[in-house]
Amino acid sequence: MKRLLFLVAMVAGLGGVASAQQQPKDPMSVLMTMAVAARDAGVPAGIVLRKGSDICRERGASAEPLPTDPMQRLRMIADQYGYHVDESGLVLLVTPKDGAPEVVEEALQHRWEHVPALNSVMREMGMVLNGWMYTVADPKQGFAISSASNSEEEVVHLPASENLSSEEVANRVVSLGSKGFWTAWQDLPRPDGRPGLVRLFTSSYRDDLMNTRRYQCR
Repeated sequence: MKRLLFLVAMVAGLGGVASAQQQPKDPMSVLMTMAVAARDAGVPAGIVLRKGSDICRERGASAEPLPTDPMQRLRMIADQYGYHVDESGLVLLVTPKDGAPEVVEEALQHRWEHVPALNSVMREMGMVLNGWMYTVADPKQGFAISSASNSEEEVVHLPASENLSSEEVANRVVSLGSKGFWTAWQDLPRPDGRPGLVRLFTSSYRDDLMNTRRYQCR
């Protein structure tokens, strides 16, 4: 049975299945290789993309044999492509060595006075959070978000909380259940010439990692 989510995020409304063990047929992108390494290490992760980065699409993360240890593999790939791996927190954080794009950093550090409880699949929680972020970036614009999931996907519960940044909310989401990873980047410029919006996606290691039709990154 499929379940549908349709959300219209407006300013007035704010308070302030592919198995993860399945391997893709084609060579994985650099980003996906890092995400798989984080999954194999058993840790949730957050990945901030450099502006104009192609690691979402670039195939073949390394010409050298990759280490079997997942954390060594992740550090090696990240270093080759100019990324730093911070292992100091509960969620492993991968960021560009030359710093995250300013607009992305601002969006991640925006604080929410109240985050309501959510009960959904991990992917949809990220869509809700990203809808809130859109309304901050463009208060006059509403955003419609839709998603389809099935009864075999893992439903997780995010308790209500107060005074959290977007990054902290995303970290809590990907730490739930079977864990997962989030990615954040700035989208391409809009048709009217305005800068692209910041996009944030949360992906479950269990349900989303190898389903490339669900995974978005531009």
